[in-house]
Amino acid sequence: MSHRMFGSSLRAAFHVKRAFATASVAALALLPLVPAHAAQSYSRINKLFNGNTNGGGSGSTIYHSFRIPSIVKASGNVLIAFCEGRVDSDSDFGNINLVYKRSVNNGATWSSLLEIEGTGPGSWTNPTAVYEAPWSGKPLGRVHLFFNWHSGDETGMGTITPGDRKTYYTYSDDDGVTWAAKQDLTATLKPASWAWDAVGPGIGIQKVVAPNIGRLIVPATKRNFHSDNHGATWSYTYMPTSATGNLTGESAIVECVDGALYRNDRATASTWETAKRRWVSYGQIGSFPTPTPQNNLLDPKVAGSLVRYNMNAPDRLMFLNSDSTVDRRHMKVRISYDDGITWPRERWLYVGTPPDNHANVTAAVDAGKGGYSSMIKTNDFHIAALVEMNEGIEVGGPDYQSIDFHKFNLDWITNGAGDP
Repeated sequence: MSHRMFGSSLRAAFHVKRAFATASVAALALLPLVPAHAAQSYSRINKLFNGNTNGGGSGSTIYHSFRIPSIVKASGNVLIAFCEGRVDSDSDFGNINLVYKRSVNNGATWSSLLEIEGTGPGSWTNPTAVYEAPWSGKPLGRVHLFFNWHSGDETGMGTITPGDRKTYYTYSDDDGVTWAAKQDLTATLKPASWAWDAVGPGIGIQKVVAPNIGRLIVPATKRNFHSDNHGATWSYTYMPTSATGNLTGESAIVECVDGALYRNDRATASTWETAKRRWVSYGQIGSFPTPTPQNNLLDPKVAGSLVRYNMNAPDRLMFLNSDSTVDRRHMKVRISYDDGITWPRERWLYVGTPPDNHANVTAAVDAGKGGYSSMIKTNDFHIAALVEMNEGIEVGGPDYQSIDFHKFNLDWITNGAGDP
């Protein structure tokens, strides 16, 4: 399949335009220009969220595992890292709290473990955050956060019936120090006949190019949430699906330089078997074509992450996932200069990087390095990434799962080769 056969004539029209000239001053403020050539920079904090501990919090709760990351940059140098704190096991079901940590220095140091929600024995899941730039009366902007809930009595997706799985929303206007009371938006954002549902996980975006500059967009199962009034109200529009029904899930989304949207999904069930690739679609809210497999992005049925680095030429976006059809631990970060069609720069995330300095991909795989991920651009022109890990996956150890924090710059990804 040609690398341009990803959609329809709609996408072709968007590429003819490539109308970066429509970007506003607000767009440039949200996405700082790229710094001059710098030395390669990479650092990692192993187990920022450490399984089989209290996660560095002040409470007595011991979390068996931490999974499902989401990371956003708030104002200035503030980063907020969210995830699920799974109390009893690494299962998607049971006693799960929604937890987070804050950094005020671009990820150099982090707060103790904090909690968004953990009331009762239910499962608080799928953190999906998006930062909205400052506006009149909101000098720090706003961090919006969606998440899901189901009863702690549920034991699997097959036991979920309509009404069991809910969608919640909260926000912070002070960089994550305090949070508004959560709102149950299930009736607004989920069709009543649906049983299982999930938002994200990962992050949403704020549009910076016409049309709909300033719009907030959050990906969810078979649809996208959006708001044009700072999150006061939210709506959704469907993604098209083929006759197979639930074609894809666990979605990432990013804005293209011409204002189009590029949605990049994990395939589900038998759909994955048809290609073992990421499934993508280019369009706009309410007008996406049916997703199709992207041949140059392998996928082992795991959530991946996208982030826009800059809009000015050469424009760049990054993608991070396991570059494999077999396991979740071949973690590779890539750069695209054409809105995700090709990926000419790439680097293995865990190979030769401190503190482990794994000699090759096999060593990283054997150490359990990899899984779900989330990325964001920092205020000092780096990429910050949360990546799951499980040291017991291949070597027979305990199945505690944790989340590493990575930070690297453009020159590290390209290994000094620069842009093509």
